[in-house]
Amino acid sequence: MAFCMMAELASLFGATISPSSINKERQALLHSGWWNDNRNISNHCDWDDISCNEGGNVIIIGGSSMRIPSSKELLWIEKLNVTAFHSLEYLYLDGMGLRGSIPTEISTLTNLTYLILSNNHLHGSIPPQLGNLTQLQMLYLSENSLRGLIWNSLAGLIPSTLGQLMNLQYLYLESNKLEGRIPTELGNLTKLRILLLSGNSLTGSIPPAFGQLKILTDLFLQSNQITGHIPVEFGNLKGLQRLHLSNDSLNGSIPPTLGRLENLVHLYLDSNQIQGHIPDELGNLTKLEVLQLSHNKISDIIEATEGFDLKYCIGTGVYGSVYRAQLPSGHIVALKKLHHMESQNPSFDKSFRNEVEAKELNWSKRVNVIKGMAEALSYMHHDCSPPIVHRDVTSSKILLNSELEAFVSDFGTARLLDPDSSNQTLVVGTYGYIAPELAYTMSLTKECDVYSFGVVALEALMGKHPGELISSLTNLTIQNMLVKDLLDSRLPLPRRKDTSSSSERYLFLVGKMRKI
Repeated sequence: MAFCMMAELASLFGATISPSSINKERQALLHSGWWNDNRNISNHCDWDDISCNEGGNVIIIGGSSMRIPSSKELLWIEKLNVTAFHSLEYLYLDGMGLRGSIPTEISTLTNLTYLILSNNHLHGSIPPQLGNLTQLQMLYLSENSLRGLIWNSLAGLIPSTLGQLMNLQYLYLESNKLEGRIPTELGNLTKLRILLLSGNSLTGSIPPAFGQLKILTDLFLQSNQITGHIPVEFGNLKGLQRLHLSNDSLNGSIPPTLGRLENLVHLYLDSNQIQGHIPDELGNLTKLEVLQLSHNKISDIIEATEGFDLKYCIGTGVYGSVYRAQLPSGHIVALKKLHHMESQNPSFDKSFRNEVEAKELNWSKRVNVIKGMAEALSYMHHDCSPPIVHRDVTSSKILLNSELEAFVSDFGTARLLDPDSSNQTLVVGTYGYIAPELAYTMSLTKECDVYSFGVVALEALMGKHPGELISSLTNLTIQNMLVKDLLDSRLPLPRRKDTSSSSERYLFLVGKMRKI
């Protein structure tokens, strides 16, 4: 009866749907083992995270609420026979914990519009055959790299065949282990709006052909090994709002053509080898909110401060000094000169850490830093809706202003918590700060940030990362250790007259930690 109704509907819409193709799709879903909880429902179109067209063929698989059973033998992407779904338009398998390599058979799904496989543990290379998916508008393969596990990562080259996807609007390939040059062919994707290639090992120069991507709003190429100049053709990207080129090896000067980017909001060029002057044309960027040029060799900064002369210094913090500078364009800016950890003087790092940090950050100031961090996390966890989990709270992510007030920074790995979801995620963060349970539950909770907060709090009090202390808390030797033996030895012990004040602050922090 059901097949007759489907056939009748198909005839009304001019489609040719055979009962055998529908049955083939159902069997493929059953064989995957991903929908065992739905197998008693006769019509697979009514299963969770499955949608069909009028003729009964599957057009959508997956969604943000989909969860695969935790059985290890089911967590292989090859468990789903994608060749059974000829009408498939939407394959959404984000954050499922999937393993294996991307099946080349996906290239046979010529109706596919959305392919989302990000935040998994996929390995191998990106199949060049994906270039056959000419209807594709969205390709998400980002964050398929588990730290420390080489085989759990997307690696190899970016296939030049992706330049054939003329309908593509969103290409997310960041946070993998991709290498080699960026294909010039990506410049053919004139419908592209967002291109994210950051956090890989890409080399070579930026293709000038990217200047053809005139409706591009976001271009993220940071944290690679890209060399060469910033293409002058970037001046053609009139729709660009965010340009991130930090932490590469770019050289040459800043092209004046960037001054044409009238919609630009963020411009990150820091941590490269850029030289020369800051173009006056950047003064035309009236919508610009963030301009980051630090850790380069830009002469205007040196000239405007006369080599960072003290007479231009307007404030000093733990990590550096702030200078007032007037650029050739007439713009007055505040520049922070950070201490250079890679100084040629080998004793500089030791001097900086052991003297400046310790003396400036006395006990009361350290407690205030911890308090500020606790307040920030409490706000993220309890005052934001949905709650925000940072996922990478470390001492290097806590910034201090000239008053030594603490600010939590770098939300590149942050995620919104879904109260109706298990919030499965990849293991991201910095070794030594990651909550141990995250490694085996793969479930994101606010407690993950709380654990990291505790590590940073201990680090502030001990003057160093607690290291093995954390894993040895049940050891009798540790239990018998005195508090004074754990405190930073570079500072004198807290004075008795400060005990009351410190105790009040300690109780405040305990309350904050419980609230978090």
